[in-house]
Amino acid sequence: MLLATDVEPFTTSLGLNSGTLVSAVFQEAGGTLDFYFQVTTAVGFRADGASLPGGVFVDGAIPPSNASSSLPSGRVIGFDFQTLQLLPGQTSFVLVISTTATSFRPGNASVIDGGVTTVSSFAPIPEPASLLLLGSGLLALAAARQPRS
Repeated sequence: MLLATDVEPFTTSLGLNSGTLVSAVFQEAGGTLDFYFQVTTAVGFRADGASLPGGVFVDGAIPPSNASSSLPSGRVIGFDFQTLQLLPGQTSFVLVISTTATSFRPGNASVIDGGVTTVSSFAPIPEPASLLLLGSGLLALAAARQPRS
């Protein structure tokens, strides 16, 4: 089920590239969220963007050459288009990031091509169990740092 969409124009800081970044949040049958992105330049992968609900995506032509995550946190997900560059008027495949999150908030996405620009998008909110685990770990670290008598 489609929960939210956003379409943001961009121009990178060096002015080398401009276009639009389309982002959307879909809720899967189990309640978890998937985050979808598609880049169209003016200057997991899905080629069938036009079949997605909401009518904001189109069928893409250019797949990314690489996808990566900042480990271990996974807070930054990157898609590279080094092998097949996005040329003027071309559109990427729909880029999918599947999560275990069950809610989201406004967030940001960046487009980088030697210059960089950040546009509004969406970000997952960690589930309560993850926050509890993080909090417990921080408490354990704090307790471990207490001087012993």
